[in-house]
Parts: sequence; structure tokens; C-alpha cells
Amino acid sequence: FEFGKLTGDVSKYNKLKIKSETVKVVRKPSFTKDEWDRINERSRYRSSDERLWENRKDTTNRKKYKKQNQEFVNETVLNQRKLLHDFINFMVGSGCRTTEGMNLKWVDIEDNEIIEEKNGKFKKVQSVKLYVSGKGKKRKCDPQPYVKDVLERIKERQIQFSKKNKFKFKGKDKYVFSDEFGNKIDSFRKSFSNLLEDCGLLTDKFGAKRVIGSMRHTYGTFRKNFGEVDSYDLSVNMGTSVEMIE
Repeated sequence: FEFGKLTGDVSKYNKLKIKSETVKVVRKPSFTKDEWDRINERSRYRSSDERLWENRKDTTNRKKYKKQNQEFVNETVLNQRKLLHDFINFMVGSGCRTTEGMNLKWVDIEDNEIIEEKNGKFKKVQSVKLYVSGKGKKRKCDPQPYVKDVLERIKERQIQFSKKNKFKFKGKDKYVFSDEFGNKIDSFRKSFSNLLEDCGLLTDKFGAKRVIGSMRHTYGTFRKNFGEVDSYDLSVNMGTSVEMIE
């Protein structure tokens, strides 16, 4: 408009009034501590070896077990549930974006030692450092120490699968979240929604549907609300802005 006034295309006496709409802040759904405990407990139940039909003496009377609210599945489904269980714990323990978690390879993980404070005492704790990529960016991420155990469980299963299904598992360039044949998982969207429906937690109290990304927001909420870290350090570890955290 200033250029238009100089060229004479816009009258210098005309004033243009622009009224912008109020920016609506949409809070992305996450889980409370009690809700997350329910999900984790139910997921652990659904992914336990006891849910495998082959481990039941009576493998024919499925209707009886269904009435007792007991569910039994085949080995393929059980393997998928085990990987989902580890994935959601990885997400809540790392705060990674969904794409960052799905793109993670074993070569992107290195051992790390951190100092943890508890009751005024400091001690060294074994953990990992992640080098993740997503949204066209690469960054470092320091997850909670228990994520190391989650990753070790996944690797051990992959080694066993490689021997059983006869594929090479060298780690390094392999994706962390892969199926029993070494193929990268495309999405956990459907299986995660099924888990939430089973828990009665598919939507939050405002009616917003919860998705895989809710795990990342749960991580941020826990770290912030429990006073474990300030907004700046949290924003750096999550690869976002302080404004977004607040």
C-alpha cells in the first residue's frame, strides 16, 4: 500500500481498516497420569503371552472366554500388540513426534549416561541418546532412562524373529519398529485406536479424539506438571518452542 501511494495508484487519503479474527488456541489431547496407567496396564494385559490361544488348554470354546471378558489372539496379533506396547511406552518416555519414532533406526541410538537426582542425592543412570528426524529436521533427544529397557526388549525380539523367519538382522540400518519379518511398520493408528476403545479413552472430556501424537503431548505434560524440567529445557528436548510448551 505504501508503494501504491508513491506511484499514485492508491490515494494517500484512503485508509484501509483490517480486522483480524481472534486466534483460537486448540489444546491437543493428552492423558492424565491415571488414564495413562489404565492404558499401560490394559496394553500389558493384551500383549502378555497368556493371551495366546496356543497357551490355553481349551482352545475351542472362545464364546466362554468372551463372556468372561477374556480375549485370546493368534501369534501374529500378539506380536503386533507387544510392539505397540513398547511403542507407546517409547513415545511417553521420549516425547518424540510420531514420524520421528517411526523413522528411528538402530544406528540412531547410542548409549548415554545421565545424572539423576532423587531425594537430594545424585547418581549416574544408564540411558540412551536418540538422533531423530522428522518434519524435514534432525535433532538430538534425551529420553527417560527406562526407554533403554524398552529398546532392548524390541531388539531381543527382532533377533529371535530373524532366526525364526530367516532374515538378516544386523541392527544399524534397520528400523526399530519393524514386524516379525523385519519390515518397517507403516502405522500404529488402527491398533492404538482399538486399545483406547478397549480402555474407554478414545476421546477426552472435551470430545477431542486422541491419536498416537497424544503420547508426545502426554510426555510434555508429565515433565512440565511434575516439575521435572523447565519450559525452555523441555522445548529443546522436544524440538519445539517455549510458546508451544506453555
